[in-house]
Amino acid sequence: MKKYAFACVFFSIFLATASGHCSFNIFQNRKINICPVENKGSEEHGYLSESIRTQVYSYALAIPFLTLTDEERAFLKNLSRTDEYSEQFSQAGEKITYRMIPLVEKCEPSQDLWPINICVSFRVVSEEDVEITLEAHNTISGEAVGTPPRTLPLGTALNNPGSYLTPFFKMLLRYETHTATFEAEPDGSLIFIDGTLRGIGRADGILLAAGAHRLTVKNEGYLEHTDIFSLSEDGYFVKVVLKKPEALWKIRISSTPEAGVYLDERFLGKTPLDIDVMREPFTITLRSDGYRDAVIHSADMETHVRKKDASDAIDVKLIPSAIAQARYESAEMYKKQAKLLSYAGFAMLGATILCGVEKTLYEQKADLYEGVDQPRSDRSRATARTFSVLTVSSAAATGVLFGFSFLRILKYFRAYEEPSQEYEKYSGITLQYRIGEVKF
Repeated sequence: MKKYAFACVFFSIFLATASGHCSFNIFQNRKINICPVENKGSEEHGYLSESIRTQVYSYALAIPFLTLTDEERAFLKNLSRTDEYSEQFSQAGEKITYRMIPLVEKCEPSQDLWPINICVSFRVVSEEDVEITLEAHNTISGEAVGTPPRTLPLGTALNNPGSYLTPFFKMLLRYETHTATFEAEPDGSLIFIDGTLRGIGRADGILLAAGAHRLTVKNEGYLEHTDIFSLSEDGYFVKVVLKKPEALWKIRISSTPEAGVYLDERFLGKTPLDIDVMREPFTITLRSDGYRDAVIHSADMETHVRKKDASDAIDVKLIPSAIAQARYESAEMYKKQAKLLSYAGFAMLGATILCGVEKTLYEQKADLYEGVDQPRSDRSRATARTFSVLTVSSAAATGVLFGFSFLRILKYFRAYEEPSQEYEKYSGITLQYRIGEVKF
């Protein structure tokens, strides 16, 4: 329970800080003032005032929304027609919903901005018992609701605030709510309900709206647990035991030169380095100034360990950035040349087709004028022979251009696949890194 109290205090500080930077809009938010706690007994028990007030404040911070009555909505609707609040009403989308987001503050009782003032009083009736009274004053409707004075053990009041706060907030919220308890192992696991931190290790008797919710439990070094549960009655309980991922390998990574080792962008240290790789997708990156990053993926590791001669050592020799960049520029030059040659080849192919068509047309003319207009027939046949030569020549040129384009494409791929002599002296022993790739 102490862990839950710690989580609530932590969450309270976070939301209080966040709310301090948010502008208040009366058509979207409803203020809840946690008033100073009144000690109706001996002054020697005054230390309980702030403790009880913090418990109420922390509990109120967990309220997801407040519902409005028809009377409250009518009041806000009339308010929206005034010049003073027209801008806020416009910012709220010019509508008044039945649900409002609460803004919780520790304040004196106030009528400003029509908050809900929660007032608490207590009296220590014996060395072991304390009497607590809670009231909520709705400054819009003028109504006051509360629970009758309740006497409970002092230890329960301090360590289990839900025992007296749950009935009070159930009455205040005016919609169906239920209590739920969550426990997580190992100790220190963070418990989130619908994305909000509700406890560390245990969230005891928290109040949630009826319906579906998302439970998430996290702890560093363990697999995250996420589940959807439906709440329909009080007393819901679930215990989550986080699983530790199995280690896949313990490997030693060395490099030339020394490099920083990053596991999924999390810095682990400098090479040589022994690391534990978990059985889940991962990326190991080696970085050193003046050298290209070497990247090792989990799939590459699986391929590596399946080899008969594979060991648990990975040796990486990084490639200087200048050499890698030169190789890249060379490959890109081949690609550009291949593209230009292919364009020229298509142009020559078009010329070949045109020449072939003209050759056919002039041959048809020669046949048409044969024996009728012999000089014209001879001229057409000579022109057809000229186009025939041009067709053959352009076809040959087309083949040559496409051939050179294909050769440039091959050189482009080989630039990435085949290391040059300058490259070979930087190749790794177990792991070879070439232009952004990792190969075993």
